[in-house]
Parts: sequence; C-alpha cells; structure tokens
Amino acid sequence: MRSLLSVWMVGLILPSACVGEDGTTPFPVKEPAARLVQIQAPIDGTPSGDSVPLARVAFVMPHGGRQDVDAMAIGFVPRWRQGAALVDSRRRLYEITAAGQRRMLTTGATGEMATSSDGSLLAYVVAVDVLGELRIHDGISERVIASGLASAGVLRFTTDSAQVLFVGARPGGVIGVWVASVVPGLGTRCLTNCSLVTGEPWQDRFVPPPSRPADFQEWRTRMPSSETHSILHEPERRRQP
Repeated sequence: MRSLLSVWMVGLILPSACVGEDGTTPFPVKEPAARLVQIQAPIDGTPSGDSVPLARVAFVMPHGGRQDVDAMAIGFVPRWRQGAALVDSRRRLYEITAAGQRRMLTTGATGEMATSSDGSLLAYVVAVDVLGELRIHDGISERVIASGLASAGVLRFTTDSAQVLFVGARPGGVIGVWVASVVPGLGTRCLTNCSLVTGEPWQDRFVPPPSRPADFQEWRTRMPSSETHSILHEPERRRQP
C-alpha cells in the first residue's frame, strides 16, 4: 500500500446485510471467497491534484473468474472479513465485497493499511488537518490508537493482534519504529530514533526503519533490545506476508 506522498512517508458482529454506503450496518463476517488484487500498473494523479499512484483492482474468484471493482485505489488490503478494504481516489476508505457491496468507513485515509493475523481488525492511517492518526476498525466501529503524527506508514500487526508496529514520527522528530497498543489505555511507544530531531546531526545514532511490513522480521534481528525481539517473536508459519 502507498500513502499520501506529499505528507506521509511513507468482536461483536451483527448478522445483517449491507444497506448502502452510510456505514450504519456492517457486513456479516464469512470466510473470504475472493481476493482483491491489482490488475493494472498504477498511474499518477488523484482528483485533488497530488501525484499518488492509482491502481485498478479486481476480485479474483476461487474458480478463476474475475470481478472488476469500479474504483481506482491508492491502497487496499487483499482480504478483510468476508471481502477486502480499499481507499479510493478521494481518500475514502471502504469495506467492499466481490458481490458489489460497499460500505464507507471513513474519509481522509492515506492508503496505508494492514490486517490482523486473524483477519478481524483493520489498521489504517487518516490525515487530520496537517497531522495524522492511526486507527483500527473491527467491522463495527473505529478507534484511534495513535495521534499527533507527522508521518505514519509501513503498518504491521503483531502475531497476537494486540499491537500495531509502524514507521512514523512526531512533529520535529525523525522517522523511527513505533508500537501502538490495540488495548485501550496502553498508549503508543517509540522504539527507535526516539531522541533524534530534525535539523541536528545524528551521526551513527540513526537506525534505518523497515521500508516494507515484511522487513520488520529482519529489523528485529538487528535490534539489541529484548523488547523489540519479543514483539515479533513468532514461528515462521504464523508470519504475515
């Protein structure tokens, strides 16, 4: 997934059907039968005039068929709940299904997203004025788990789905790795480059953050802290793609 490049660097389930795009009725949770994929090379440009790549996407069916989605995406996750999640060219975040159901979850999304290992939670970044928020959605409602961010991206859930790792910075700070708790009240912690500020020499204190969610595993092995080692200590078979 790609974010707004000019600004960013980067369970209760109701057994009812979708009633439209107003977000009042969640889709029922079922095992996903289709996977959302990119079917066309991204092109630059959105209606707002920025140069964020837009991609054509479609659901690929288990039997090999394809159902095109009538919206260009600046970001998406292949599967979430019984469908997928997509941020369109106007930065609206939708839950969509191969059957054509569409429910808008929020506006101002940057396109940075990740799903929990059990598929129940969606994490995403939303631009609020000049800063950003990291939010999660469980299919019923959304909740802010980190705010006041100058940048945020490269999201990844921990294996137990209790925390979200991301690369970001506070205003005046330098990008590093942060971890936000899904559990209310436990807050957000900076893990790397926490004391560095812009406009000052860093020498060898800067720790390059991961550039992709999959790179968090390799990043963890380079960190001396036992805390960073335990955050992503997981068997190979349980790792997220």
